[in-house]
Amino acid sequence: MSVARPIAQGATITVPRQHVVTASTPLRMEPNMPQPPTPGTAARDATMPAAPPKRRTLRSVPYDRTVQRAAVGQWLLSVHPTPSAAQAEWDGDNGVAVLPLGTLFSAVRIPRWVVLSAIQLEEAHSGTLDRFLSEMLHGGPVISCQHEQRYYALTPADMPLRWHKAAADWARVGVEILGEDWLLGVPRLPADDQFGPPPASYWAVPMRRPGEVCEPADVARLIAAGVRADAFESATAQR
Repeated sequence: MSVARPIAQGATITVPRQHVVTASTPLRMEPNMPQPPTPGTAARDATMPAAPPKRRTLRSVPYDRTVQRAAVGQWLLSVHPTPSAAQAEWDGDNGVAVLPLGTLFSAVRIPRWVVLSAIQLEEAHSGTLDRFLSEMLHGGPVISCQHEQRYYALTPADMPLRWHKAAADWARVGVEILGEDWLLGVPRLPADDQFGPPPASYWAVPMRRPGEVCEPADVARLIAAGVRADAFESATAQR
């Protein structure tokens, strides 16, 4: 027999009088039955805010240059068909890995005289030019090749396509945008304890984070400043 069953339609339900509870009928409480809440208590409990959870104390994670440098190196080497081979080139005596351009980043080749002209100096120490480049390019990564007397500003991979009109003008002063079909010698990232004169190829402005490149507009302003200052100096000398 089912404990619960539906009531037939039209049936009359008769409740014995002793089972009818009215407002004036006191309730009989069994010893083990829970006491009913005091009127108004449930409403107050519902409106009271719950106690806030205990906040966990987060430990501050220190900035680890070694970990960050490893992440940057892994990102750079990922453009090579065989990253392990490029890593071996970094670990060699030369410390320069030849990486293809046009996939993750491109490069703008800038003659040293353009940078000297932009800073309005006839000659300057490499450290002075490195700091100037870092300021002009807002920390964007730059590689210096002292043997060629050139700088290579790393830029977005699509810069050769987006800036092809400017590239035609820049070519007249020896500035060139390098993209697909170009290889670039990228030196290994400098260590914190590296001292002494920089090698023939080094990071004038190291890459700080994976994927960080120079803004093309900043590179264009640097080139314009150098070319404009050189043109002014040439015009002044001819007077």
